[in-house]
Amino acid sequence: MNPESVLEKTTKGAEEIETRKHKLDSKLRTILISVNGKLTAGELASQFAQLGDAAPLLDELVKQGFVRIVALGDPAK
Repeated sequence: MNPESVLEKTTKGAEEIETRKHKLDSKLRTILISVNGKLTAGELASQFAQLGDAAPLLDELVKQGFVRIVALGDPAK
């Protein structure tokens, strides 16, 4: 995933936060909670570096439909 990609929760992601319906793994859930439609994948990966390499976790959230890529961030940032 491009580290400049901005991620937002999908309806399924919001539902997981509210109800735990999909029984998401705790690491994935922790990251999902922080996805806000403003942070880039790179910022989220840095924020969760203590979990190890967060990039595959972000990819998994996209693959499972909990988040989606909405834009590429400003490369001049």
